[in-house]
Order: sequence, then structure tokens, then C-alpha cells
Amino acid sequence: MLKSISERGEYAMLELYRKAAARLADRRGVSELVAAIGLVAITAAVVIMASPQAKKMVGDLLTKASSSISGLF
Repeated sequence: MLKSISERGEYAMLELYRKAAARLADRRGVSELVAAIGLVAITAAVVIMASPQAKKMVGDLLTKASSSISGLF
């Protein structure tokens, strides 16, 4: 029996990995994962567009990322 929170977390991560690996083994599983990722991306975009504070935060994050990347070259 699982006793600690860390053991439960490790078990949950291993179970999630096992399920993802099983889904990647067939084409239907891959398309389901792509659909789920798309749904999460659309939901995040709607939340960002609806909230001015989130929009500013994402804009600042992208500005910092682009300046950091341009500094590398």
C-alpha cells in the first residue's frame, strides 16, 4: 500500500507515462493526444484573450524570450 505523498506522486507519474506510451503505440492514440493538446491550446488562448492581465503577462514573456534569443546570435 502506498504510504507517502511522494510515493503516490511517483506512482501517478509512472501510470501517466505508461498510458501515454500505450497511446503512442497506435495511430488512434496519437490522434487523440493531438486533439487533447489542441483543446488545451485553444482553451489557454481563449483565457489569455479574455483577460487583459494574462494578455500583458504573455506579451511580456514573449518579449523577454525574444530578446534573450536575439542576444544569443
